[in-house]
Amino acid sequence: MKVLDQINVLACLAAAALPAVNAVALASTTTLACPPVAATSPAATLVCAKTGDVNGAKRKSIRTFKSKSTPLGDDCLTECLKDTTCLSYSYDSNASKTECRLMLKTVAEQVFTSGSTGITWWDRGCWAVPTSCSNPIVPTTSAKPIVCNRDNVLRALYGKGDEASSFCSSYTKTVATAGQVYPAYLTAYSTTSERISSACTCLSTEAVLPTFTSFPPYEDNPVSQPPFPATTQVDSLPPAYTPVNDCIFDPLAAPDTIYELFMYGPDEASNDFIVAEDMIVKLLGDPNFATEEEANAWKAPLFRLSRPATSSLYDIIIETPQGDRYLGYDPTNGNILVAALSSGPTTEVPSIGDVAPIRTTAFIIGCDGKIELVVDSNRVRWGYRAENLNLYGYGAAGGDLIIKATPKPPATEIQRRGKGNWGGNPRCPNLANSWASTRGGAPGAYNINNCGEGYTQGIEDGGFYYVRITCQDLHRCYSDCSRTWEECNTEFYDRGHGLSGDFRCRSLNWKNGSQGRCFKVVNDMTERLKGGTGRNNFNRANSDRCTCNCDNGGSICNGQCADSNFLSSKDNCGACGRRCEGDLVCNSSRQCDCNWGALGRNSPDNCGVCGRRCATEKGIICSNEQCICPFNTQTDRNNCGACGNICPTGTHCNGGQCVCNEDQCGNVCLSLKYNPNNCGSCGNVCASGFCFSGACYDPPVNAPVCQPKEIIVNGGFDNGMAPWTGPDSTGHTSGQILTDPRSPPDSPNSLQIVLPASELRYTQFADIGQAIDICVNQRYRIRYFVRVERANSFGGGCDVAVLVPGQQFVVQGIDIYKQEYTEVVVDFTSDQGVVTSPMFWQSILTSDGVNARSTVTFRVMCKGGSTGGGLIRFDSISIAPI
Repeated sequence: MKVLDQINVLACLAAAALPAVNAVALASTTTLACPPVAATSPAATLVCAKTGDVNGAKRKSIRTFKSKSTPLGDDCLTECLKDTTCLSYSYDSNASKTECRLMLKTVAEQVFTSGSTGITWWDRGCWAVPTSCSNPIVPTTSAKPIVCNRDNVLRALYGKGDEASSFCSSYTKTVATAGQVYPAYLTAYSTTSERISSACTCLSTEAVLPTFTSFPPYEDNPVSQPPFPATTQVDSLPPAYTPVNDCIFDPLAAPDTIYELFMYGPDEASNDFIVAEDMIVKLLGDPNFATEEEANAWKAPLFRLSRPATSSLYDIIIETPQGDRYLGYDPTNGNILVAALSSGPTTEVPSIGDVAPIRTTAFIIGCDGKIELVVDSNRVRWGYRAENLNLYGYGAAGGDLIIKATPKPPATEIQRRGKGNWGGNPRCPNLANSWASTRGGAPGAYNINNCGEGYTQGIEDGGFYYVRITCQDLHRCYSDCSRTWEECNTEFYDRGHGLSGDFRCRSLNWKNGSQGRCFKVVNDMTERLKGGTGRNNFNRANSDRCTCNCDNGGSICNGQCADSNFLSSKDNCGACGRRCEGDLVCNSSRQCDCNWGALGRNSPDNCGVCGRRCATEKGIICSNEQCICPFNTQTDRNNCGACGNICPTGTHCNGGQCVCNEDQCGNVCLSLKYNPNNCGSCGNVCASGFCFSGACYDPPVNAPVCQPKEIIVNGGFDNGMAPWTGPDSTGHTSGQILTDPRSPPDSPNSLQIVLPASELRYTQFADIGQAIDICVNQRYRIRYFVRVERANSFGGGCDVAVLVPGQQFVVQGIDIYKQEYTEVVVDFTSDQGVVTSPMFWQSILTSDGVNARSTVTFRVMCKGGSTGGGLIRFDSISIAPI
C-alpha cells in the first residue's frame, strides 16, 4: 500500500562505511475491529477452503503478494476483508510460492475446478467480522522505505541546482502541514509531500568528503619539426636553346611602314642603296658628295608596300616630289621602270616617259625583308648594268644579288640593359637576382673569320671588311657569359659605326658613298640582332657555355636564389624544401612554429608555447602566456584547491579543501539532527527510520489511504459499452459489441471496430477509453487482447497502442493475418504526470497525493485500403496492481 507520508524525510544515501538506510513513508491500513470468524451459514454456492484452481481466462486479480503472517496464509484473509472489492482469495502453499492472490470475482465466477494443486480458495462470504469481541485488534504502525522516484519533480529540482539543495535541506527538517507552501518550479508538477520528499531523497543530504586527484594544468604537444632534405632541387643552367623565328617584320601588319631598299652582293661595289631617277630604278653608285656634311645629310629614298585585294603579289611604291611612283618590270628588256599607277596582277600599264608597258604588281616579300620579282609565276634573279647601274631582272631566281627592305632606322639607339636575368633576352630568365658565368667543362672560346660563322649565323658583311671584323667582335661578346644580349648588340652597332674609337665604317670614303653603305649594312644587321637572328645566336652561345649564379652568393633552391628571407619562409624553413605543415610558420630561428601574429600568445591550445594546451575541461584558461585557474581555489566550492574540483552538496570550500556545512561522521557530511542513521550522535540508528531534532521520532498514523485494485470496469464488454467512450477516429468509424467465438465462454462478447476505407498513404486509427480511479506511485500491469478479424483490402499493416496514465503511448505491431487474439502486456508505475490541477487528458489528477483520477486510451492504427476497411476486435482489458 502507498500512503502519503506526513513528515518530509529525506533519505540519506549511506557512505561506504555505513549501512544503507532510506527515509520511510508511513503506511497505515484500516484495521479490523476484531479477528474474522467463519460464517455461521455460508451460502451453498460459496467455495470455502477448497483445493484446486480457477480458469486462467476467467481469473480477475486485484493483486498478488507474498504471505508474511504466522501462520502463513492468514494475511490473505485479512487483506481481502480490508478491500471491499475483494470477493475471493487464494493461498498457494507450495514452497516456491507461499503467496496470496486477491480476486475481483467469486470463485464460482472464475470456473473453479477442484484438485490437488496446493492452492486453497475461499469466497469472502465464508467469513464474518464481529463488531465487538474480547480480543480487539490493536492498530500497528509499519514503516516502508520511500523510493527515489526519478520523475518530473526531481527534474525540476535538478534544474535549480543549489537553490533546490537548500530547499530540500530545510524542507526535510519540518513536519508537513496543511497548506504547505512550495516553490513555483515544483507546484507545476506536484504539491504532494510524498512526491516532493521522494525527489529530495534522490538529492540526498549526506555527502562523502571527496578525495581529489591532482592533474597538470596543461599538456604539451611539441611541434614536430620536419627533417632536413638530403638534397635540394637546383636549377642553375640556362634554359635549353630553342630557335625562334627570324622574321624582322610583317608587311601586312603595318601597311603604312616605310622602308629603305638595299642590294646585298658579294663585294663592296654590289652593296648599294636602291634609288629611282625619273623613269628608271638603279643603284645609287658614286654620289660624289662635296662635303662630309652633305654625305651625312643624305637620306635614302623611302618605299611603301601595297597589295591589291585580289593578289598575293605586292606593289613597291617610291615617294617622289612628283608623287607616288610604282616600280614595275619591263618584260621585253627586263628593266625595272616606274609608273604612275598600279597595273594589278594580270595587266600592264605604261611606264613614266612611255618607255615600255610594265607590270607593277609583281613582287613578293618575306618576313626577313627579302624582295623577289615574279614574272609569269616564276621568280627571277636580280641584276644591274655596270655602265649605268640600272636594275633589271632576268632568268631563274638565284645569284649573288639580294634586295632587302629594311625599316627606316629608329631615331634612338639601343638602350643598355643589365646583367644575369636582366634585359629582353636574359641569360638566366628563370632565376631572379642572378648573374651568369662560364660553366665548368664548357667548350673553349674560339675565333671566327667571317660573318655567318660561329655565333653570327645569318649576319652578312655586305663585302665590307670592317663589318666582317665587327662580326668577329660580336662572336666573342656572345661567347662571354658576363655580357648581356643588349650589350653585345649595342657594341656591334657602336663599333661598326666607329663610335668606340677605332672608326671602322667611319674611316671609309664618304665622298663616293662607301661610308654610308657600310653604315647601312651595320644598321640592317643590328636590326637582325634585335630579332630572331640575334636571339638564336646569343641563346645558342649561352646554352653552350654558361651557368647561372645568385647575386648574393647563396644557393639555388627550386629555381630561386635562397637568401636569409627565403630560408625563413614556410616552404623553405632553414633548408630548401623543408616545409612547415598546416598553420605553422617559420620563425626567426628557422624552426616551424605557431603563427603567433594570428593566434596571439594567449590561445588556450597554444598558451605561450606552440602545442601547449590548457586543461580547459577543468576550467583552466591561458593568461599572460600561462595556463592558470582563474578562480579563488581557497573558497570556490566548484574549484576547491584546483580548477574543476567540485565540493558536493552539504559541504563548502575552506582553505582549498571541502569541509562539512554541519556535522561529520567519518568522512561523511550530514546533520545529526535529522539523519536516521546518525541521530544525535554518529552511529545512532532510529528503528522507525525518522530522526527529528536529534531524537528518534515515531510519526502518527492517520494518513489518507488508497487501496490498489483492478481499475478497469467492463473490460470484457459483457455489460454493454459503458463506461467506455468511443470509438473516436480520423474518419467514419463504427464500433459494436458482438459475440466473439474466440472470446472466453463466460465472457463471450468483444468490441468490434470497423475502420474506413482509404488510400495506402493514409493511416486510419480509432480510440476507445474510460476514466479510472488510480493510486499514486503504485505499480500496475496493463493487459489486453486484440486481433485483426479482417485485414483491409490493401493489406495495410496495423499497430495497437495504449496511452499509459501520466505517460505516453506504448505501441506494438500485430499480425494482420492471425485470427487468434494477441496478448499485449505493459507494466508501469503511476508516478509520472501527477498533477493537482488538470493538464493533459492522461494526467494523474490528485488532491491528497494518494488517491487520483486519470484516463486510459487504447488505439488501433492501420494503413488504408482502397476498397474496404478492416475489422478489429478488443477483449479482456485489465489494469491490475502488481
